[in-house]
Amino acid sequence: MIDYGLLSDMGLIVSMATLLAFATKYLKQPPILAYMVAGIVMGPLGLSIITQRAETMALSELGIAFLLFGAAIDINLNKLRGVGIVSFVSCLLQVALTFAFSFIASVFLGLNGIESVYVGVILSFSSTMVIIKMLSDEKHLDTLHGRLLIGVLVLQDLLIITIMPVLRMLGTPLQLESVAITLFNGVGLFCLAVVVNKFVAPHILRYVSKSQELLFLTSITACFAFMGLVQMLGFSLAIGAFVAGIALSTPLYGPEISGRVRPLRDFFATIFFVTLGLQITAPLGLTEIGLGLALTGIAIIVKPVITMAIYLLLGYGGRVSLTVGLLLGQISEFSFIVASTGLILNHVSNRLFSVITLAILLSILLTPYAFKSTHPLFELIKILINKLHVGHIHFFHRRTPEKTLSKKMRGHVVIVGFDRMGQQLNEAVKDPLIVDYNPEIIDQCTEKGLQCIYGDAENEHVLENMELKYAKMIVSTIPDPEAVETLILRSRKENPHIILIVRASTLDEAQLYYKLGADLVILPEFIAGHKTAEIIQEVSFKKNKLTEMRQKHMELLEHAIVDRMGRRIRS
Repeated sequence: MIDYGLLSDMGLIVSMATLLAFATKYLKQPPILAYMVAGIVMGPLGLSIITQRAETMALSELGIAFLLFGAAIDINLNKLRGVGIVSFVSCLLQVALTFAFSFIASVFLGLNGIESVYVGVILSFSSTMVIIKMLSDEKHLDTLHGRLLIGVLVLQDLLIITIMPVLRMLGTPLQLESVAITLFNGVGLFCLAVVVNKFVAPHILRYVSKSQELLFLTSITACFAFMGLVQMLGFSLAIGAFVAGIALSTPLYGPEISGRVRPLRDFFATIFFVTLGLQITAPLGLTEIGLGLALTGIAIIVKPVITMAIYLLLGYGGRVSLTVGLLLGQISEFSFIVASTGLILNHVSNRLFSVITLAILLSILLTPYAFKSTHPLFELIKILINKLHVGHIHFFHRRTPEKTLSKKMRGHVVIVGFDRMGQQLNEAVKDPLIVDYNPEIIDQCTEKGLQCIYGDAENEHVLENMELKYAKMIVSTIPDPEAVETLILRSRKENPHIILIVRASTLDEAQLYYKLGADLVILPEFIAGHKTAEIIQEVSFKKNKLTEMRQKHMELLEHAIVDRMGRRIRS
């Protein structure tokens, strides 16, 4: 007889998650809330209607695997070149300091040594899946804080790959040989993924990309192949899926694979978050709830503060440091696997497992709200500092010499945001003033002898140094709506005749900028469409004009590539 219990449970999970998702959409809350509440309602603390818990757990582990596979595909390793060293240093410092604080706090809260080690590891790592999804949804993957976050997350995942097998040795005599082998295997896996990404995947994907079905099946096959490989090495399925995603995250075919895998990833995301709610099996008393809230507090308050302090010391300014810190303020999906491993090995009690699950649930749930609070919290910190009469401090500025202007600016053009679009504008503007909050870009501009200012466009000190009352034009390419609004209002106030050209990401933003006083608002997608239409009319099926235009474009591309290679060599 066929057992339809698992099929029935799957139907219940999806139905309950969908029903509650309607409620959260109506209340304008994150859908993650609906999935987690669905698990609690159907779990042991609720109606207890899920009967195949072991099978559901297996699907949940597979769900984490596909989630991380999809998340890793969206990671473009080329974007990490400029932030690799910073990410390495910040990752090690953040994990070490968070682990030390969490371990001491856990001992103080009454946990034993092994449990405290588990809690320290669990709280030290952040969720690749949640953060990348949020960055992707908000179109922040290409921002400075987006690249810094991706760099840290990749290194965190690599680090936890090597830590998890070591946790299995707790309570037994430490075997340095086993630890060395584990570290070697972990680093080797990542190196294998990079090699496949650079030299193998592009050729295979180019061949199979002619068939969408074959591309999808090849990607899934690669995912299972890596999962099988890492299982032989003693790692979890999720780690194998993540490494497989990195191997396939080529700039040319990665987006297509991601689009094909996304429905599968979204389905399993629902299963995973519902299963999180199901894992709260033991009734939680006031002591357990208090412990869960304490662990959540470390994840969403202490870890962001530690992270922010690190990035401030590394010179990335208040806004970037605060954004990176807040977005890292949750507990990783890998931590669920760590806790499950501890439960199986009797390193973690059922009571502590439920507490950890509660902390994971709460921290992930609060992340979207933390992201939305970045701007108001940043403004609040500035107001508090002004009221305390601290004066001009380095909290909001890079710790490098600030006098980057060699002469007084008069009748100048200010380019705010010099990454990609801004660099192209530099060729059309003579002796511009560059404003950017990416230290690497400022270093490049200084090497070229360009006038530049480091900082946020809405920072009072930066706005003063722009000499807005004497400027002829401001061109803003930055995607931050709050910063653009501040820039428009301040510029119009100080110089009513200044020409303001700004970039918008949405139609609503464009309308708002025009109302605030912008002279021209650029929507890249609209301009691309209009320009394409003009090209079609100009060419008008004339092969010679098309060939001439093609040659011109190829020369521009070659020039951009040579310029990029030059920057890499200098760095």
